[in-house]
Amino acid sequence: MDFDPYDPALVDDPYPTYAALRRESPVYYGASHDFWALTRFADVKHALGDHETYCSSKGLLVIEATDDFEAPEFPPGNMLLMDPPEHTAYRKVVNRKFLQRTVAEMEDQVREVANTLVDRFIERGSCELVSEFTAALPAIMFGRQLGIPHDAWEQFQHCSAVLVSPAPTPEAMAEHRLAAEAVSAMFVQLLAEKRAHPADDLLTELAIGTVDGAPLSEAEFVGFGIAMLIAGNDTTSNLLANAMWLLAVHPEQRALLLEDRSRIPNAVEEILRFEPPVHGLARTLTRDVELDGHQLEKEQKVLLLFASANRDELEFDEPERFDVTRRFESHLSFGFGIHHCIGIHLGRLEGRVGIETLLDRLGEYELATDEVHWRQTFPTRPMAELPVTFRAGAPRA
Repeated sequence: MDFDPYDPALVDDPYPTYAALRRESPVYYGASHDFWALTRFADVKHALGDHETYCSSKGLLVIEATDDFEAPEFPPGNMLLMDPPEHTAYRKVVNRKFLQRTVAEMEDQVREVANTLVDRFIERGSCELVSEFTAALPAIMFGRQLGIPHDAWEQFQHCSAVLVSPAPTPEAMAEHRLAAEAVSAMFVQLLAEKRAHPADDLLTELAIGTVDGAPLSEAEFVGFGIAMLIAGNDTTSNLLANAMWLLAVHPEQRALLLEDRSRIPNAVEEILRFEPPVHGLARTLTRDVELDGHQLEKEQKVLLLFASANRDELEFDEPERFDVTRRFESHLSFGFGIHHCIGIHLGRLEGRVGIETLLDRLGEYELATDEVHWRQTFPTRPMAELPVTFRAGAPRA
């Protein structure tokens, strides 16, 4: 097989390729970029749990540099690009803001924002869900949690979407650099404001907090802020867009949720399994590894394909079937091990409340297009747009 995760032909439906990899080459070597790809659930989970062998600090992308592409550089302080003990120390700074009981107190806020967004288009009987809801809800909520001023939410949301997964093209990288410069300048300004006027928000925790007894430098604050912005925004937007698309093309599954809202939390997990917001991240080997008869060498990149692992026939019954009532132990869309998503409770809350609100207000909505496409920004896979129609004017519950 010839597998290139950046192949534009894979964007709209990579799953047949993932299935072929699991079947024919579950430990795959890609000579074009000198990388390995793991596609089985057990192998991916094991690698995620072995941070000493599969390290994060040397980059999360398969392609670091080519003649036309250079992987983006982030300021220090990006927790996504850390290994212990540094990662452990940084994570402690923000853990309190993401505890389940802390996040649960935000439910009324999430529901109010979700309903306010729907109020803006409900009388039209149509909307473009990505721009008008699925991107807006997490941007607003995470903006509030970070402590970003209301008038800056849209700019931060745009920048995070650009920063999260630039396509390997000169044009995309130029846009990425501009977004990085803009958001860095905004975070520098916010650092001064939070230290001068502390508030009950995540950026204040970073601004006045310490890592191993020392306050964060300006560069570390910016890097930490960018990491939080990326991790907490685009991923939840993808979850919600995928949810509404899947429930539209599987109306029998949507009917189950309309009949019984208590099924929605489990449906969120099945949506995450079936269509993960992030398809895979790379690690760098710190030592030689023998796996499935292959010799993986120190310093080589290893792509951990969560989206393939989540449909592994050895782990799930009928994995290609979307079933909101499915019972299973776990999926890998939130990662595993020390980098297990710190925003897991907030993502689940926004996913559940977002779906509940849209089903309550839009009911048996329909897609207003024959084709849905995704943007080429591996490792994330954001939907380009999702136009829908519905019966206009459904009031709030």
